[in-house]
Amino acid sequence: MNAAPTSEYRVLARSSTHQKDQLMSTSKTCLLLQSNLFHVFWLSIDGERQLVHSVTIFPDPLATGNTPLDSSVVCSPQMVSNSAQPNAVVYVVTKGVLPTPDTQLFVQMMERERRARQHGAEADDRSFLAKYWMYIVPVVIFVVISNAMTPEGGGEG
Repeated sequence: MNAAPTSEYRVLARSSTHQKDQLMSTSKTCLLLQSNLFHVFWLSIDGERQLVHSVTIFPDPLATGNTPLDSSVVCSPQMVSNSAQPNAVVYVVTKGVLPTPDTQLFVQMMERERRARQHGAEADDRSFLAKYWMYIVPVVIFVVISNAMTPEGGGEG
C-alpha cells in the first residue's frame, strides 16, 4: 500500500461463471489508512443469471470514531497502529423481484363497475344544491363579506 495522497487501492471482481466480465472499484489509499484498514465492500449481484452487477469499496467511517475521513490529509503508513489488521465487511445485494400487477382482477373490477353504472345501481339522484352545497356556501359567504367591506359610493362629486 502506497501512502501517497494520489495513490489508489483497487479491487477487481469477477463472476466465476463469466470470467471475461470484470468490475473494478477504487478508493484512495489514504482514506483506508485513516480508517485503520477497515473497509466495506458492496456487491450487487443477479443470482438468476449469476452476474456481478457492481462492486464498491470504501473505508468505513465508524472505524475512525468521531473523526471524519479527509482525502486531502497527507498520509503516512505510521498513521495505522502496528496491531491493525485489515478488516472488511461485505454486503451482498441481490436483484429484487417485484410482484407483477394483477391485471385480470383489475379488469374484472372495472367490468363490475361498468355493469353497476349501466343498471343505475349507484345513480345519484339528488338535486344540484344537495350535491354541491358545501362548495356554494363558502362562495356566498365570501361575496357577502366582500360586499359588506366595500364602502358605499353614494357621496362622490
